[in-house]
Amino acid sequence: MVRDGYSGYCDQVSFVLVQLALENGIQARHVGLEGHVVMEAWYDNDWHMYDPDMKIVPAGPDGTILSVDALSRSDTLLEKYYSGTGFVDIIKSREDNNFVSTPAGSRFDWLNSL
Repeated sequence: MVRDGYSGYCDQVSFVLVQLALENGIQARHVGLEGHVVMEAWYDNDWHMYDPDMKIVPAGPDGTILSVDALSRSDTLLEKYYSGTGFVDIIKSREDNNFVSTPAGSRFDWLNSL
């Protein structure tokens, strides 16, 4: 997929990024956001969100990459990064966000499809 230049769905590109992180010794997980999937990497004693599908890496005022949880608590930053995408309310709600990290490297699957 990557070699041939094809783009994938959010869960597919997130899976590739998770695998790259794991292969480089970085703990990573998929995060399901009610219809969208991102990944988080663990370093500096916190989770850091990467959205490869939307090409978004949300950072706080100090430049630190935010976790999904931290981003969900800031209306200003949600609007800055996700305005016009339809994901502001999804991330903000936090109700249906699923964090999947066990077993390490497992492929993301929606809980309601299991």
